[in-house]
Amino acid sequence: ANLLKIYYRNKVNMNDRSMLHNLLLYNKNYFEAGMAAASQALIQNLPALRQKTLEEASKLFAQGKEKDTGFYKTMTDDHIELMIIQDTIKRRCDTKDFTDLSVSRTIYELVALSIENSTLMWPETEIAKIMKRFKVSEKSLWYMKIQCMSSMGEWILLNKFANEKKSPVGYKPFAAACIKYGRPQSETEKYVEKVSDPEEKFDLYIELKLWRKAMEVATKLRDPYRLQNVARLCPELERQIQDIISKL
Repeated sequence: ANLLKIYYRNKVNMNDRSMLHNLLLYNKNYFEAGMAAASQALIQNLPALRQKTLEEASKLFAQGKEKDTGFYKTMTDDHIELMIIQDTIKRRCDTKDFTDLSVSRTIYELVALSIENSTLMWPETEIAKIMKRFKVSEKSLWYMKIQCMSSMGEWILLNKFANEKKSPVGYKPFAAACIKYGRPQSETEKYVEKVSDPEEKFDLYIELKLWRKAMEVATKLRDPYRLQNVARLCPELERQIQDIISKL
């Protein structure tokens, strides 16, 4: 039986593995039968057929006694649920294709959709549903919204978002997005000033070449190495910095 399984795995075309499937069921090897069904699902072009095959895989995993079958069943059920949600979204939106997207990418595209058409309310409802179902944290959503808004050039909206409430991810991601897309220094600086971690704030000021502000943060940190770094990058502040270091 083992030799037959090896033969079917390696020699039988992926489009016709019914004989391997039957062999595994005959031997009550439900875990491997489930894996074979899941593999078969991945090559199906029609979503409905893929979902049906994954449902079969889930039933097989449920019968398995191996240690990992519970994990594989959960992952398969999650994938099926995501496919159902994506199909619901597809029926409401014909401008984007949500097929085969990951959970995070599905949320990202829904955020983009809500930005493109602010009158639509259902994308936010779907986002909330996905977050609850797949245990996506609020922090993850904030990162995705920052990334989405900045990549779409929605800087006014990003600023509004930053000021709606206290950011659970801090303000470094906002500043980093501005730096990435070459926004004016004054705009980026507004976010840097809100960064609570002084070491992160120092690094951002260095990146923005705001030497005097970097010097002030390093002084508050009582960090001679950071002060010397500023002096190296901005020689005109060297004398002042050496005086600060001598008093630390």
